[in-house]
Amino acid sequence: MRRWRRVIIYLVVFIFLGGYFYYFEVVKRHEKEERKRLEKKVFHFEPDGASEVHLVRPNSKKIIIKKTGSKWMLEEPVKTEADQASVKGLVNVVADIEANKWLDVEKREALKNYGLDKPALEITVMVNGKTYSLRVGQKNPAGTSYYAQVAGQNRVFLMDTGRWGVLNKQLFDLRRKELVTFEDEDVKSLTIGWDNSSSVQLVREGGGWKCVGNPGMKIKNSKVENVLDQIRWMRARKFLSFENPNLKDYGLDRPKVSIVVVTGDDKKHEVLLAEPRKDNEKEAKNFLVAYTGDLPFVVYVDKDILNEIPKSPRDVEDRSVFVWKEEDVYKVAWAEGGKAYEVVKLSEDKWGIRIKDGEKPKEMKESWRVRSLFWELEDIEYDSVASSASSPPSKPAMEISFFDKTGKELGRWVWGKLPEDGEKLVPLWITEGGKTKTVNIKAEGLKGVKEKIDDILKEFEQEDRKAKDKYNH
Repeated sequence: MRRWRRVIIYLVVFIFLGGYFYYFEVVKRHEKEERKRLEKKVFHFEPDGASEVHLVRPNSKKIIIKKTGSKWMLEEPVKTEADQASVKGLVNVVADIEANKWLDVEKREALKNYGLDKPALEITVMVNGKTYSLRVGQKNPAGTSYYAQVAGQNRVFLMDTGRWGVLNKQLFDLRRKELVTFEDEDVKSLTIGWDNSSSVQLVREGGGWKCVGNPGMKIKNSKVENVLDQIRWMRARKFLSFENPNLKDYGLDRPKVSIVVVTGDDKKHEVLLAEPRKDNEKEAKNFLVAYTGDLPFVVYVDKDILNEIPKSPRDVEDRSVFVWKEEDVYKVAWAEGGKAYEVVKLSEDKWGIRIKDGEKPKEMKESWRVRSLFWELEDIEYDSVASSASSPPSKPAMEISFFDKTGKELGRWVWGKLPEDGEKLVPLWITEGGKTKTVNIKAEGLKGVKEKIDDILKEFEQEDRKAKDKYNH
C-alpha cells in the first residue's frame, strides 16, 4: 500500500512539473513571441474589413480601388473589375507590415535623406471608417530594407525588401485579366467558327457531348474539357484600348476565330480573336488581338491558344483505341521475342506478376508501373480505319491481350516492327468480340506503350534472377 502511495505522489509531482514546464516554457514563450510580433506591426486592422485602397506614385495616375459587395472594382484611372487575388494580397501585406527598426526624424527636411519627401509609393487603405497610410521611400545603403513611414508621423522605419514586390503593384497587375469566367460543368453549348468557314458546334447531352450536324460522331469528353479550360485560362497580356472600342480598328469585325460559350443560365460568353497588325513583327508573331463583352477592352493574348482550339469536329472526336475502363481489366498478357508475360490485378491498387502458367502471382513492388501503362493506352488514338482488311504479321513485334475478372479476353492488339520516325502511321490490328479490324496509328503511340511495358519487365527480370539464384544454391 505504501509503495502505491509513493507511486501516486511521484505521479502527482511529475504531472505538476510537466504542467509547470509546458506553461512557462511553451505557453508563456509563445505569448512573449506574439507580443514581440505585435509590437513590430505597423498597422493593426483586419484585412477583410478593408473597403477602399488608393495608390499614388510620382508621375503616374492615381489608382483607386473600391469594394462593391464582396468584389473589388477599379474606379480610377479606369473603371473595370479588379484582380481579386492581387488586391487581397496587397491589403494583406499592408496589414502585416513589420518595422525591423524605428528611426526618429526630428525635422521634416530630413525625410529627403530617406526618399520620403517624394515617396516612390503611397498606399492608403480604408477600414471601417479609419484610414491607414503607408509611404515608401528609397532603399537603405545596405540594400536590405526600404525606408518607410506612416503618414502623419515623424518616425521612419525599415521595411523588408521582400514586401516591396507585393506593394509595388502597377495598374496592369491590379486589373482583371481573365477574358471570360465560367465553370465547365455549367456550359450547355460551345460554338467555334473560323475565318475559312470551318466550324465546330457542340451541345451537352446527358453526361457527354454531341456534335450538331453529325450526331453519330462520338465526342471525347476530355478533349472538350481541355478546350473549355484553355478558353477560361486565356489572360490579357496587354491592354490596347479603353472600354467599348471600335472593333474594326483592330480587325475584330472579321475575326480569325469566334468562340461562343453558353452556360446554364443562358448567358453567352463570346470571344473574338484576330491577327494583330503586321507593322509590329514581334507582336504579330507572339500574340493575337482579342475582345470579349465580359471584359470590354481590346487586349493581346498568347497566340498559342490557336493550337488548342478545334478546327473541325474531328479534333474533338473520340478515336480512342483502348475502349475499356481500367477498373474492368484484371489481367494484361503479352508476348514479345518468343516469351510470354502477364500481370494480374490483386486488389484495387495492387498488381502481381506471374512468371509461369499456374503459378501464384507475386505482388509487384511498384504497381504504379501498370497504372502508368493504362494511362499511356488511354491516350492513344487512331488516325484512320484501314479501308481494306489485312492479316496481322505471322511474327509480330508485340501482341498484347486484356482480360476481365472472369478471365474472358476483352481484346487483343498486334503490331509489327515500328519505324524510327514516330510520326509515321503504322497498322495496329485490334481483335474484339471475335472480329478484327485494322487502324492506322502514329508509331510514337505504340512506342510509348512499349516503353511502359519495358518498365514493368524490370520486375520480371528481378524475379527471374531470384529464381535462378535460388535454383543454383
